[in-house]
Amino acid sequence: MTQTPRIRRYAMLGASLFALASQMPAMAQETDAAPAAPAETPADSSLKLGSIVVTAQRREESINDVPMSIQAFGEDTLDALRVDSVDDLQNVVPSFSVSQSYQGVPTYTLRGIGFNTINVSATSTVGTYVDEVAYPYPFMNSGPVFDIQRVEVLKGPQGTLFGRNTTAGLINMVTNKPSDQFEGSVSADVGNYDTWNIEGMLNVPLSERAQARFAIRSENSDEGWQKSITRGEDRGTKDKLGFRAALALQPTDSLDIDVSIMAGATSPTRSVVRPSP
Repeated sequence: MTQTPRIRRYAMLGASLFALASQMPAMAQETDAAPAAPAETPADSSLKLGSIVVTAQRREESINDVPMSIQAFGEDTLDALRVDSVDDLQNVVPSFSVSQSYQGVPTYTLRGIGFNTINVSATSTVGTYVDEVAYPYPFMNSGPVFDIQRVEVLKGPQGTLFGRNTTAGLINMVTNKPSDQFEGSVSADVGNYDTWNIEGMLNVPLSERAQARFAIRSENSDEGWQKSITRGEDRGTKDKLGFRAALALQPTDSLDIDVSIMAGATSPTRSVVRPSP
């Protein structure tokens, strides 16, 4: 009499397991038949976090292997976010801000650390490097940013690897280098206040061991967004021009030589603002 309930329990447990196993193929078929995820648009894919190679420690390595607070933006991301100047970085980099004194001298502040001065020759606490060339004075960044491979923003003191004037951090810009493929591009923007911008690039392989690259950008806004009724002056007008020529040489298999010259002009004085050896 005592074995009958136990046999019934075993029989019911076996029937339940059999019913569950019979439903598993159907569940697998339903999972396989699920609709595929919609394809990402190019704009969405360009903003996804990928594997970015940086030189924050004076050598190329993945951004995930750098033990410091760093933000890096590739060329496609910079185009999608419309970063055309150092000032535009404050819109995409937290804790970085740009202000100007009454004489127009830019002041960079990173993590609340900055140096507010009206002297054009005063150095900043946020260093700026372009292709490992230091721009010690903030006014040297007044020109347009164009044909950039990536921008790295390093937060915190960087004096060990980049020297003085990096107490708050560093902005490291890396330009596109000449390649062995013939390519070119032209883009134009038109906006209100008589704004029009033109940018172009041409890459020419000269030989198997020599390549050249030329890039130019012009930014113009003739009307301005504010006008003084007492002095007749317009505020917000823009007239910037930047030009870069680069030459890459490979005399031997173990030696690479990169030479570039960069110059620009900005209103109202149209003086050279971004020289580079």
